[in-house]
Amino acid sequence: MTNLKSIIHVSTAFANCNHLHIEERFYDMPTSYEEIIQLLKSKDDAELDSLTPSLLGDWPNTYTFTKALAEQVVSKEGRGLPIAVFRPAVVISSYKEPVRGWIDNVYGPTGLMVGLGTGVIHTYFGDETHITDIVPVDLVTNALIATSWRAGTHIEGDIPIFNFVSSTQNPISWKTFHVLAHRYGPNWPTLHAVWYYFFMSFENPLCFTIANFLFHTCFGYVMDGLAILTGRKPMLTNIYRKLDKFADTMTYFANRIWTFKNDNTQALWRSLSDKDKKLFFFDMAQMSWEYHAQALCLGLRVYLLKDDVDTLPKARRKWNRLYWLHMAVTTIFSLIALKIVVTILRYIPL
Repeated sequence: MTNLKSIIHVSTAFANCNHLHIEERFYDMPTSYEEIIQLLKSKDDAELDSLTPSLLGDWPNTYTFTKALAEQVVSKEGRGLPIAVFRPAVVISSYKEPVRGWIDNVYGPTGLMVGLGTGVIHTYFGDETHITDIVPVDLVTNALIATSWRAGTHIEGDIPIFNFVSSTQNPISWKTFHVLAHRYGPNWPTLHAVWYYFFMSFENPLCFTIANFLFHTCFGYVMDGLAILTGRKPMLTNIYRKLDKFADTMTYFANRIWTFKNDNTQALWRSLSDKDKKLFFFDMAQMSWEYHAQALCLGLRVYLLKDDVDTLPKARRKWNRLYWLHMAVTTIFSLIALKIVVTILRYIPL
């Protein structure tokens, strides 16, 4: 392949999430990709489904497991090529390019913010003080371009790996991310909101299960019942079922703390000229989470929910109505709960 200048394998920072400290190197796996390929050829779908849990081992899902397998392929088959491995953390909306707040998927924290902004998600299981490794899509793209340049101009014996993460130089916790989003989010309400914003985080599994049942399952059935009565399509119960299916994976990532080395990525940034640093900015240490949050919810509104800015006055009126409805319902249920407690206390001898 005489015309091959550079090849980059895009992995994920969590390909080796069975390790809590992840360096910029390849990791051994208990099985080889050759064995997996042979297994796929010799078993039918039903047999493979039954074998999946034992094959995954310490990996939480097939996504991270196959990403780790793909890295194994690169480590064995990529030697001598102008190749590198690029491992981005969870990708979120853009910092500056092509516009602030651009995004086209609902993975990770993005999905959580959409759920909060539309009044769909109200409960969360996990420690909000944990650091979340998130990186803006435009910085990811710039780092990927720089990695491609590096791989094409510096062919080495060992295949270089670049961890592109935020926690090493500019960490942000789930709580801080949520607080920043909530600070600016109310400026950009959406017509797609089904309820007013309220949110509770739990570290206790029992408390979360109870809250999840009340504020997701029961809430979903009530809202879908009202939708049917008013001739609209019921959606919430289906959304909550999908969330429950991913509960184990969400719990896995919400309750672990990973640390990363990104020396190669930092060295790559330092190697760029001043001109290239402006054109291909990806230094997480210089990024402002406050600046990012200012356009976060606007981007979700416009690019994901397809809610034009022209509808903002109407959306704000709806948001205000949902607020008063939420306050009324909260007051009614609080009075009912108080009445129940008082009634019970009457029958308890003092």
